[in-house]
Amino acid sequence: MNLVCLVRSETNAEYYWRQQSHEVDFVLKNEQVVPIEVKNKDRVAERDLNGLLKFCSIAGIKEGFVVSRGDEISIEADGVSAENNDYLPG
Repeated sequence: MNLVCLVRSETNAEYYWRQQSHEVDFVLKNEQVVPIEVKNKDRVAERDLNGLLKFCSIAGIKEGFVVSRGDEISIEADGVSAENNDYLPG
């Protein structure tokens, strides 16, 4: 199963976001809005999260989440933090 399908299955996410060249893979809407970006790679750079950071900026959200195959990361830009919290088994 690919990583995007796994995250979709585990979260039951129904929404995504796209504006011009920016996108977020999943947006959970419950008590709060939670953006999730999936990167099927070992190393995630800040430029890989442009869509996530843009969405957070527009929506006034201070935190987004990254699911990747790599090590735990934490990126902060423009007052927004994006974190990967060791979601997948190593």
